[in-house]
Amino acid sequence: MHPIALILKNLRVPDLPYRMRGSVEDDAAQKEKVLAFLLDPLTRVESQSTLKTFREMQPKQSLLPKWFNSFFLADRLIDVYLRKNDFSPELEEKLSHWRFALAYIFVYLGQGHEHPENFVHLLRTFDTFAKEYVGYSAAAARGKLVIEALERLNLKIFVTDIGRPGFQAELFGEIEKEFKTNNERRRKIVERLVQTEQGLSRSEHAGELSRRIVASALDGRLLPESISDFVTEVWVELLRQKVLTENIETMPPALDVLTKDLYLTFSTSVSMQASKKQEIAISLVDRLETELGKYEGRIPDYQTHLGRIQKDVIDQLQAKPVEVQQFLFGDGALPKTDGKVLVQNPEQYENVWIEVKDLKLRHQVTLWLPLTQTYLMTNLLGMKTGYLKYAALMTGLQTGAIRRVSEYVSLESIIDETVRGLSKVVSAQMQQRQQAIDKAKREAEEIRLAKERAEAEVAERKRLAKEEAARLQAQAASEKAAAEAQQQRIKELELTEAISDLKMGAWVEFTRRDELEKGKLAVKTKATQKLIFVDKLGLNRFEIKVDELVAQVLEGKARILDSGTEFDDSLERTVSRIRMSTK
Repeated sequence: MHPIALILKNLRVPDLPYRMRGSVEDDAAQKEKVLAFLLDPLTRVESQSTLKTFREMQPKQSLLPKWFNSFFLADRLIDVYLRKNDFSPELEEKLSHWRFALAYIFVYLGQGHEHPENFVHLLRTFDTFAKEYVGYSAAAARGKLVIEALERLNLKIFVTDIGRPGFQAELFGEIEKEFKTNNERRRKIVERLVQTEQGLSRSEHAGELSRRIVASALDGRLLPESISDFVTEVWVELLRQKVLTENIETMPPALDVLTKDLYLTFSTSVSMQASKKQEIAISLVDRLETELGKYEGRIPDYQTHLGRIQKDVIDQLQAKPVEVQQFLFGDGALPKTDGKVLVQNPEQYENVWIEVKDLKLRHQVTLWLPLTQTYLMTNLLGMKTGYLKYAALMTGLQTGAIRRVSEYVSLESIIDETVRGLSKVVSAQMQQRQQAIDKAKREAEEIRLAKERAEAEVAERKRLAKEEAARLQAQAASEKAAAEAQQQRIKELELTEAISDLKMGAWVEFTRRDELEKGKLAVKTKATQKLIFVDKLGLNRFEIKVDELVAQVLEGKARILDSGTEFDDSLERTVSRIRMSTK
C-alpha cells in the first residue's frame, strides 16, 4: 500500500467528525460527494483550506476517516509549501487552490486505487510551473501573463479525468514541453542580452577608465580651448580604444608623454628651457597625428581638432598670446577615484531573485559585470529591467529596501518530508490504538474471568447452600424418621404391653388369610408370646403372636372388640390412642 494511503487510512486528527464505520454504499456515496465538492470551482473562490470550506458548506456531514484525512493532508502540504516558499501574495493565493487537486488525488489513493505515477506527475506539474514563476510580482509590466497561464493550467487540472491513470503524465508532458520551449526562448534572449551587456560593460568601463585617466593627468592644467576640446572629444576616445583592445588600466607610457606635452606646450608655470619647449611644440601635432592614425576609422574627425591645435602652437611659437583656462573634465563632476568598492564573491547573487520592497517588483540578478561592478537585472521573460550596482545591492539588503527572494522549495520534497513525519505519527497512533485494544481485551478477559470467578463462587455458594439445605433436610428427615421410629417403637411397646395384658375371653377382630375374622382369646403363653383365639363355638383355633397382632392393630387390620369383664380400661385407651396417631 502506498505510504500516503496508509496515512489516509490510519491517521486520526483531533476534532474531526469521523464516522468510523459505514456500508459499501455509504463509502461510494461519500466518494462521489467528496469528488464533486473538490472539482466545484465555487469552492475555490477564496484561498482557504479544503477542510474549512467543506465544513462551512456541509457543517453536519460526517465522513469516513480517509476522506477527511484527504482534506487534512492536502491542506497541510500546501500550507507548508506556501510557507516555505517566497511567492508574491497574488500568486500565493492562486497556488493555494492546488490543495483541491491534491485532495482529489488523495481520495483515489485512500480508496485503494493506487496510481502513484499520477500523484508524482501532478507534483512535477506543480513544481515545474511554480519554480518558473517564483519571480512573479503583480506590479510587473507583464505579470498578468503569469496569472493567465496559471488559470489555463488549472482548467486542465480540475477536470473529471484528474484521477484517470495516465492523465497526469500526459498533462506533465504537455507542460514540460511548453516550459522547455519557453525556457529555450528565454535562454536565447538572455544569452544575446548577456553578450550585448558584456560588450556594453566593457565599453562603459573603457570609457569611464579613459576619462579617469585623462582627468587624473590633466584636471587643473591651464590649456587653450583647442586642447580642452581635443582631450574630451578625441583623446579620451583614443584611450578608450586602447583599453578595449589592449586591456590597459593606466596611461600607456607613450601616450603619457604626449598627454604631458599637451599642457607643457602652453604652460606658463613650468620652468623649462625655451628651446626644449619649442622642440615639443614643433613636433606635437605630427606626433598626435601619427598616434591617432593607428585607429583610423574608429576615432571621430580629429583633423579639425589638430588644425586648431596647429594654429595655437604657431601662435605660441610666434609669441602671440594664446588664451588658456583651467581644465576640469566634465565640469568637475568626475571623481578622481575609480569608485570601486570591496567586492566579496559577487557571483553568489547571480540567478537570485530580489524584490524591491517599495515598488513590490521582483528582478532576477542575471549577470555580474565586474568591470563596472554592476548586476544585470532581468524579468521572467528574460528581458532587461535595468542595472544594480554591487554597493547599492549590499546597502539595500542591509537596510531592508531590497529583499532576497528565498530559493524555491519543491512540493515533491515537502511531501516526502511530511509523509515521513506523518508516517511516524500514524505508526505511534496505531501502536497506541493496538495497545488500547490489547488493554481492552485484557480488561475484558479480566472482567470475564472475574465474572466467571464470581459466577463460580455464586454457584459454589449455591451448591454448598443446596448441600447444606439437603443435609439439613436429610438431617431433619432423619431426625423426624428417628423420632417417628422412636415414637413408633414407643407405640409398639405400649401396644405390645397392652395386648400382652389382654384377659381371657377378650374378643379381637383380626385378619386371617386376607379376611377379617373374630376370635375370643382362649390361651396365651408368655414363653412363646402366642395368643390362641377361638370362635364363639370354641372351635377353629387360630394362633398369632403378640407382635403380629400388634402390627395388624397398628396397620388397622385388627382391633379389640370386647375385652370382657376382665379387660382393663387402660388397654382400650391405649388402642384408641394408637389408632388416632396412625390416621
